[in-house]
Amino acid sequence: SGILTPPAPPTNLDVTAEGNTTLDLTWDAVTGADEYVIYRSTLSGGGYVEAGTSATPAFTDTGLTNAQTYYYVVRARVTSTGLISPDSNEASGMPHLIINWMGNLFPTTLTHTISTTPTDSVYAQVYIPGATDPAGPTATLRAQLGFGVDAGTPELWATWTEAAFNVNVGNNDEFMGSMIPEAVGTYYYTYRFSTTNGRDWEYLTPQGTLTVNASSDITAPAAPIDLHLADFGRAFIELAWTAPADSDVYAYDIYRSTTSGSGFVKIGRVLHPITEFTDDTVVTGTTYFYHVVALDTSFNISTPSNEVEALPTAKLVDVTLNVTVPAVSPGTVYFTRAILPNNTLGDWSPSATAMTASAATLRTTTFTLEDGVKVEFKFTRGSWETVEKDAAGAEIANRSFNVDYGTDGTQTVNLTVESWRDPLVVAFTPPDGSILSPQDALITFTWSKDLLSGAVLAGEVTSGGVPVAGTLSYDSPTRTVTFAPDEPLPFTHMYTVTVSGQAAGGDIQQVPTTWSFWVGYRYWFPVINR
Repeated sequence: SGILTPPAPPTNLDVTAEGNTTLDLTWDAVTGADEYVIYRSTLSGGGYVEAGTSATPAFTDTGLTNAQTYYYVVRARVTSTGLISPDSNEASGMPHLIINWMGNLFPTTLTHTISTTPTDSVYAQVYIPGATDPAGPTATLRAQLGFGVDAGTPELWATWTEAAFNVNVGNNDEFMGSMIPEAVGTYYYTYRFSTTNGRDWEYLTPQGTLTVNASSDITAPAAPIDLHLADFGRAFIELAWTAPADSDVYAYDIYRSTTSGSGFVKIGRVLHPITEFTDDTVVTGTTYFYHVVALDTSFNISTPSNEVEALPTAKLVDVTLNVTVPAVSPGTVYFTRAILPNNTLGDWSPSATAMTASAATLRTTTFTLEDGVKVEFKFTRGSWETVEKDAAGAEIANRSFNVDYGTDGTQTVNLTVESWRDPLVVAFTPPDGSILSPQDALITFTWSKDLLSGAVLAGEVTSGGVPVAGTLSYDSPTRTVTFAPDEPLPFTHMYTVTVSGQAAGGDIQQVPTTWSFWVGYRYWFPVINR
């Protein structure tokens, strides 16, 4: 009899501990709540399913998949009323294996002559109780070998490469890896391990020492030739160049700046013989400048190539759409998508874009759209009751094509409409305005599609506004209706035939057909009062 209000949502939900297939959650207690319902998802923001309930503001979720992130919300509930609160804040965590020990870095010193050939292999081991004991690699355990110039701060090193599982040594997993330093000098190296798919790393100490000596090859390759813009769009710039003649080119480094002549930063590398690069980190409308350098197998670096300027922006295509329609296609043919002033697609409409009749059975329209846009559409004659169908009169799926810039920014799409939804009179006798002798007065009209069995035949013959009595018959193979008058048509009369409202399989005739003729002697003409 009173107003019942749900409890307040829990606050400060947090994952307080991550274990092997388990996560611990806590939150602030809610006044008046008897229990809490915990919801879990593998997606942030939704897809939650009930994970359990708790009478206290704490919960341990078990049986989870290691190295998988889980997202949680909690609701407070009053059991006597069943009222439940809105969601708490969302919290996330990742269950994972716990590393117990890592070590046995070997060797601890290396000497290397600078080249694209990797250093000798470096090994290290790790132990996780119950996980590294069985034969083979441990699932969700990753290892990386890294090196840098600052001893004691491996978390600041920039160069880390994935190491491979090598062998089981007792209860330990052993990994192996190698390095490719690109400058002479002294470096420090070590391993790091992760059971959270790289979210967190544990670093091995002590570190090894790597001495990199110069190569006998100190001659830099020639600069890449003819750097140019190969393609562009709103979200990418594609570059291409010609390789220098040097036989020992190893790779190309790509540099970018927003200022011509200065401020260049390396954004990528491709290995020879690849001589193209796509920059997909651009901002639409920002002008960029690029140059490329070549590196040989001793990491000698060429002078920069020529500089090229590029602007990521929409690439527009002039599309010509041609459609061949049935010989009888009364009225205007429409393309069912509107093209907006900013060269984008508008909503669907049966009369969105009128097409131009460029020939008896050809309709054309032209528009401009961005490269890569997928266009879905149909053709109509102004309404969904006159939309196109296939040759058998069945519905068709939405048409589509992808806008393609090609080589010159123009595209032609040629299509054919097989039939229309509404039945149409495509032929009739006698011809409109003809003068017939009685014996030639045969009245027929042919449909664009089969009327199917059970159709009610429609068609009226009148003379001076008075209906002419007769019988309509239908021949399905030819789709032709014949009108047989009950009595011969009198001489010197004009007759008008009207066909409208006919149905074919549930589709209604939208365009009435009317024509007239005279019945008289072959060389008789009506007297015209002057």
